[in-house]
Amino acid sequence: MKPLTPADFRAPALTRADARATVPYLPDDAFDARWNAAVDAGALYVLRSFPALWWRDLRAVDGARVPAARGVGFGDAHIENFGFLAFDKGGVGFAFNDLDDSGDVEVALDALRYFTSAALAGVEVAPLVAQWAADLAVDRDPVITDKATLGALDAPERRKMRAAAVKRWSTEDVLDPITDDVLAAVRASLAGYDETRGYTVHAVRRRVVKDGGSGGLLRYWALARVPEGGPDDLDVLELKAKAPAASVEGDGARKLDKRLTVVKKALWGERALTPYRRVEVSVGGEVRSFVVRSRGARANVKRPSLVDQVRVLAAVHRRAATDLPRDELGRWVAASVPALVARWTALHALGR
Repeated sequence: MKPLTPADFRAPALTRADARATVPYLPDDAFDARWNAAVDAGALYVLRSFPALWWRDLRAVDGARVPAARGVGFGDAHIENFGFLAFDKGGVGFAFNDLDDSGDVEVALDALRYFTSAALAGVEVAPLVAQWAADLAVDRDPVITDKATLGALDAPERRKMRAAAVKRWSTEDVLDPITDDVLAAVRASLAGYDETRGYTVHAVRRRVVKDGGSGGLLRYWALARVPEGGPDDLDVLELKAKAPAASVEGDGARKLDKRLTVVKKALWGERALTPYRRVEVSVGGEVRSFVVRSRGARANVKRPSLVDQVRVLAAVHRRAATDLPRDELGRWVAASVPALVARWTALHALGR
């Protein structure tokens, strides 16, 4: 199959208006802040900040031009969405760490997004794509737990990871105070779910994030004592307002029932990460949906291993790509990357 070229896209170029159309839930000032922050940071961050635009744009391409295989995948695969997670059982592992946009996807386009992000970061992608294509033949756990990979993490223990999250609570300069009503609402919400009922919430702040695929979304950070923990056994729970998953955008998109449950199993196997669930918070008569997760259950490294990321990528994609010629699929992805790099570089060049 021939790779994608500029002639395959419905529109000759992406525009700021196209990006705006994918986040109708953001007020204009929040969109402007997300756009400007992404433009200031570089083309990779424009790609990161508008994952739904990726799917709308690529799904408008003639389906006959894309290798036909789909399954539960990442949705927002890029080089900064992998890290270490402290699972309830089985300890710390290296995995994909952001399920906000995961869902039913075309495997080739899911992989193409990841390798486009790598290319925008200045990485030579051909060897990585070749590794990915070869690894599609390997039945592997989507969470890596070998010593060589875990060696990149200074403190692979849940207790120390929690301590790092609490330190961020004390030093983060984008945490704003909230009202007593919001504090009471967050406490009441967390008390209503089995996964969070045992936490004792000491304080809540609003965290302001302008950039990235969640830029502009309402977030709260709750400093809380962990269930059955002592006075110093603290964690930070993040509540992030829900938005439509990017994987459900565009022509031919398919929604998953119980999406979060399905993607957790696909991307993490049988492992549980508690808490990581949807909650409802009622403030001022308005009920809003959030995803709550532990900041103390995750850690990133400054120089992540792209080889390990590709291993994770292939471990998930192989389930849907078993009937595709791996070498041919790899060649299609590698040869399609330049067209996408040019397309997103041009979008970034539009500037503020």
